[in-house]
Amino acid sequence: MHKVATSVFVVLLAAAMLIHVPSAYSQESEIDPCSLTQFDPNCSPSGWVAFIIGDVTLAVLIAALIYYLQRNTTNKLSEAIMFTQKVLRQEEESKRRQIIFVTQSLKNYFSGILMIAGLMNHHLINAKTYEDVPHTIRDKQEYMIRMASHSNYTLNLASHILDPMLTEQVRRFISTIEMARPESGVGKGFPRYDEMKKDITNITAKLDACVGKEDKILK
Repeated sequence: MHKVATSVFVVLLAAAMLIHVPSAYSQESEIDPCSLTQFDPNCSPSGWVAFIIGDVTLAVLIAALIYYLQRNTTNKLSEAIMFTQKVLRQEEESKRRQIIFVTQSLKNYFSGILMIAGLMNHHLINAKTYEDVPHTIRDKQEYMIRMASHSNYTLNLASHILDPMLTEQVRRFISTIEMARPESGVGKGFPRYDEMKKDITNITAKLDACVGKEDKILK
C-alpha cells in the first residue's frame, strides 16, 4: 500500500508541474508555436493539451486514489464485521454447549434422587420402625444427599447462563432434598415424595426448554 501511495504521489506531483509550465509557445518569441505532432524539448503543452494532460489527468488520478482507498477501507470493514460475527457465533455455541451440559447433569442427578426416594418410599410405607427398612436402602440416603450437593455445585457454575427464576426454583428443590429426614416417614412413606415427583417433572420440562426439543435427553 505504501508503494502504491508513493507512486500516486509522484504522478500527481509531475502532473502539477506540467500545469504550471510556461505558455504554449517556445521560450523564444520569434519561434513558431509548438507542434502537436512533433516533439520539441523547448516547448511545453498549452491550451486544451495542457488541460487534458494536467487537470483531467490529475482528476482521474485523484478519483482512482479515492476509489482505491474507499475499496480498501470497505474490505477491511467487511473483514472486521465477519470476524466479529464469527466470535459472536462461537460464544453463542459455547454458551449452548454449557447449557446442554448443565441440564444433562441436573436431570441425571434428579433421576438418581427420585429413584432412591422411590425405593425408600416403598419400604417406609410398610415399615413400623426405621430399622425395618433394609440397611442397604437406608444407606442410599447418603448417595441422595451427595447427588443433591453435586446438583447445587453444578447449578452454581451455571447460574450466569440459566434463567434466574429457574435457578431459584432448582435451588429450593435441592434444599428440600438436603433437609429431608426419611426416618420421619415410617408408616407413611418418604417425606413429600409425591411433591418431589411433581417438582422434578416440572424442572425437567423447563430445563428441556432451555436447549430446545432437538437436545432433549430425558423424554
